[in-house]
Amino acid sequence: MRSIIHLLIAVTPFATYGQTQSGSGSPAPTTPAFSVDSPVPPAPPMVLSPASQTSTDATTAETNTLSTAGTSETGTATNTFAFKSKGKALTFKEMIAVQTLLDRNNFSVGQIDGSTGGKTTAAVKAWQTKSQLPVTGQIDDATLQSLGDPSMVFTTYTVTAEDGADLAQVPKTWKGKSEQKQLGYETVLEKLSERFHLSEKALKKLNVAAKWPTPAVGTVLTVPSVGPASGAPVSVAVSALEINQKDKTVTLRDTAGGVIGMFPCTIAKQKGKQLTGEHQIVNIVRNPDYTFDPELFKNDSEEAKGMKEKLTIPAGANGPVGTTWIGLNKDGFGIHGTPNPELIGKAASHGCIRLTNWDAEKVAGLSAKGMPVRIVE
Repeated sequence: MRSIIHLLIAVTPFATYGQTQSGSGSPAPTTPAFSVDSPVPPAPPMVLSPASQTSTDATTAETNTLSTAGTSETGTATNTFAFKSKGKALTFKEMIAVQTLLDRNNFSVGQIDGSTGGKTTAAVKAWQTKSQLPVTGQIDDATLQSLGDPSMVFTTYTVTAEDGADLAQVPKTWKGKSEQKQLGYETVLEKLSERFHLSEKALKKLNVAAKWPTPAVGTVLTVPSVGPASGAPVSVAVSALEINQKDKTVTLRDTAGGVIGMFPCTIAKQKGKQLTGEHQIVNIVRNPDYTFDPELFKNDSEEAKGMKEKLTIPAGANGPVGTTWIGLNKDGFGIHGTPNPELIGKAASHGCIRLTNWDAEKVAGLSAKGMPVRIVE
């Protein structure tokens, strides 16, 4: 479904997850994979090669319908694109192109939305730092050139019957959520927006003629090609993650401490629940379920006030922790996905670090058990 960077990482499977003591309600293995009394040795650097960041699963699922690298099903170029606003404000589609190129290079803006905002400016600055350009946050000619060839940024996708399968409304109550088999997508619009890293508004604006939120099977859509960066960049080693709570970012760093990727995140709303200091990754879980403890939510939920039993909330893109859990060596704390990508960049969580589902999957693919995680103010 989504683009996941497949690397060889050590992941211990867990069947169930217990409540945590942090108050975040985040998943935690009932049988710990990590003991703070027996420190995990430092993880070896993970090799990041942008030219190979394609998902085997995604490629298999989309072979017949998704035009990768700007080519159609017949292999001919489609939606060839070039920047034309030299010295002027970029158009909506040009901003989509810039954000897509940043996304391909692991400098995420969260949702690609075609607008110039704080998350885009932060991603541009981080990319300029990595590229040894003047750090202005401005999308100038040098920055555009450094991002790579924009000509095949846009591609086409044909809506399939599978896109409309397994859709279901997500209950509003915790009790209702616990009674579902999974918490998947509610609409085709939501599913395809996440697949192509777009805001729903941007996907609709790119395809005004489509019948949203459920376009007919066979509808051909224009979407950004959010695959790997073009060309064959030199591989670099990802040795640590850094979470900046002031800037609300998760940064990938190489062995020399250099910036090689950045993703906007959401942090704890209450400062007292914000984690700081040096930590390590203890486990990585795909499609995690979630244990809801009403005791921890009694100040936030009227429903929780009347409940005594814990509930197991099933996995899914609309689950409380999204599609990915990256556990830290602080009980109950971790980096995870979200059912609300539009809220990324806020201070709204109960203690954990939230990313968009696609960014959480990408970071998980670049991480391993034992990798250092530094959290700064």
